[in-house]
Amino acid sequence: DRYFPAPPAESLPTLGTVGGIWLGALSQHLSVPRSAYLSAAIVGLAFAMAISGYGFLFSALASERGAAAFPAAGLTVLFYVVNFAAQTWDGLKGVARLSLFNYYRPQDALNLGRVDLSAILVLLAVALAGTLAAALVFRMRDLSL
Repeated sequence: DRYFPAPPAESLPTLGTVGGIWLGALSQHLSVPRSAYLSAAIVGLAFAMAISGYGFLFSALASERGAAAFPAAGLTVLFYVVNFAAQTWDGLKGVARLSLFNYYRPQDALNLGRVDLSAILVLLAVALAGTLAAALVFRMRDLSL
């Protein structure tokens, strides 16, 4: 529990997004099944957990307060650029699976009302790997007070 405190914080943007989708559907008189909202929430939370996983790792590696934000944000932007490039240019389609954004498909969750289990497992594996690596690095650090 002390190594993975972020899920409550990660759920806030996901809940805000799903709430916004609900309000949008309500205002347009669209019927969206509950399973679609739940699926979108699961995808959003798994994506946020993956980002937090490597964010924890960068935080454990950083020696100064706040120094982890730039590499974590930079990696997230890099993932976005790789995904965008892979969708735009046919010659780069093969690199799409290197991006977390390739596995983050909330529109599929909303349209189909279900999650892509393999995509969720990839996102959760990234979250777990980053979190475990961060815990290992943190345990090895000399934290003099």
